[in-house]
Amino acid sequence: ALFIKGRYGKIFITFLIIHLPIIKKITKAIDLSRLTLSLSILLRSGVPVEKSLIISSESMINPKLRKILENSAREIKKGTKISESLKLKQNIIPNIMIKIIEVGEETGTLEKSLDTLYKAFDNEVTDRIKSFSTLIEPIMMIGVGIAVGFFLISIFGPMYQILGGINGS
Repeated sequence: ALFIKGRYGKIFITFLIIHLPIIKKITKAIDLSRLTLSLSILLRSGVPVEKSLIISSESMINPKLRKILENSAREIKKGTKISESLKLKQNIIPNIMIKIIEVGEETGTLEKSLDTLYKAFDNEVTDRIKSFSTLIEPIMMIGVGIAVGFFLISIFGPMYQILGGINGS
């Protein structure tokens, strides 16, 4: 427990979350959902884009995405569009997200576009978590069965030995 609370424990847990195949996809969807929601709310509230990206980056699980958003904020300060600053980072940020942000920037409906993206990513998070729980249920049942089996053996094993000793004397 102390290891997990420490600096190296947090780094280790983050590494696992980002690299385990099923959890990685859930984490990515959660990050993108958080990003689009927070950006939408902040921009609607009148917070400047670069400040909104910095604030949104603080809620990201993936440190790489956090860095991407911080770098994008710096590029936007230089006059680059949001979509342009995110285009170079396609391995983490989906291409469709960049295209929808680009359309939102061009039409002046960026907040609405971000809301649409949020709903899509939120649905993806829900679906992935349902799939994950469906996948892990049988594994948990097997684990509980094994634990109950060991528990029963540890209780009844000594009882049979005692009864066998009484009958044998």
